[in-house]
Amino acid sequence: MTSTKKKLYTLFVFISVMLQGCSHTADSNRMETTAPTPVDQSGDAQNGNQSPMPFKIPEKIDHTNEVLFGSEADSKSSFPLLASIPEENIYLYGIKDDTSIYDNNMVLYVNDIAKYYEISFYTPRMVLPKMKLADFDGDGTKELALTNYYGSGTGISMEGLHIIDINKKTEGEQPWTAHVFYPDAYVKQLARVVSYKLVGEPNSDTIELVVDGKTYTVTPSYVDFKESGKITDVRCSESIVGFSFEGNQIKVEFGLGVMYENFADFQYIGTVYADCTFNGGDFTLSNFYFKAD
Repeated sequence: MTSTKKKLYTLFVFISVMLQGCSHTADSNRMETTAPTPVDQSGDAQNGNQSPMPFKIPEKIDHTNEVLFGSEADSKSSFPLLASIPEENIYLYGIKDDTSIYDNNMVLYVNDIAKYYEISFYTPRMVLPKMKLADFDGDGTKELALTNYYGSGTGISMEGLHIIDINKKTEGEQPWTAHVFYPDAYVKQLARVVSYKLVGEPNSDTIELVVDGKTYTVTPSYVDFKESGKITDVRCSESIVGFSFEGNQIKVEFGLGVMYENFADFQYIGTVYADCTFNGGDFTLSNFYFKAD
């Protein structure tokens, strides 16, 4: 190999190594989240149809004799029960992988037909999913609502909402499609109805809060304002959110936080409540009101 060719070859190898290093750095720094995203994959465990589920599940299940997630016997089970509506023959199970770790895997059984979803549910608080079968969109057919607790920690309590059309199929969708109320969707709706101003500025610690046209005056009593500094923001975020059911109505609770210039995190001072309407795959919030802690 001539001297010129050696130099060109060395330069080519150097550039290749640098490009590989940049690619690896970008991949290693990519943030991975556990947002409640379903995987629309179907499988019939009873009738032997090919199933794309990534784990082997029992062909026959005695739903009356299953281990409940979080119970004393859970450590010996790879397929514990998370939630159920026995009178409707609906059961939800979690799956452990080969290392006995829960990895955001659920299997939903409706009348012994199974469907796999990649939905987060395992946190240190071990809050179980909730299910409710009701006609949420008023079309005369019941849908299955499913909540999953996917984020916990200091100042964090995050629950997701899924509506699954188990009794019908919308044109262009897979059977049992899970419609998800994503955080960015409800944060945008909240931003349109929640606003504030400080009373007695500058350096005021009294907040005049407006929620859906209703005004509330709030003065946080547990903050040392000399240390916390000025109030820089007041809003609801996705960090504290919970869902519940009353009949065919969906109720939502959002933590309302105050940000101070010397604090790194929101300090929560109360809760914004709302009703959630599901229609045609879309979620709409209404009937907002606020309660101070």
